[in-house]
Amino acid sequence: MSSDSYRLEVESLVVAVTTGRGSLPWTVRRAIVDRASGRPTMTALPDGIPGFTDRVAVDSTSIQDADVRGLLATGLDEEAVFEAIVAAALGSSLVRLERVDVLLDAGS
Repeated sequence: MSSDSYRLEVESLVVAVTTGRGSLPWTVRRAIVDRASGRPTMTALPDGIPGFTDRVAVDSTSIQDADVRGLLATGLDEEAVFEAIVAAALGSSLVRLERVDVLLDAGS
């Protein structure tokens, strides 16, 4: 797969996660991706989501059942919590992918 087609596949994934049907509004899903990837966002996030997103971005292995229960306690349903988890994981993965792209470009 060429670098350009790879980038198109990644962008297609971002579009699918952020704009597809879901329990959370697409603007919130996009804001979670942006926050987890270190990009600024103007969209207000539901209670509990900013801290959760930051923890996923820094150390996803620190997330525990209690964190998920905490999000559920804010009034989010299970689908919204799942979407938040996917969006946060995607955002934090994008940072790593960008770092790899820079390294690969520097090595060529």
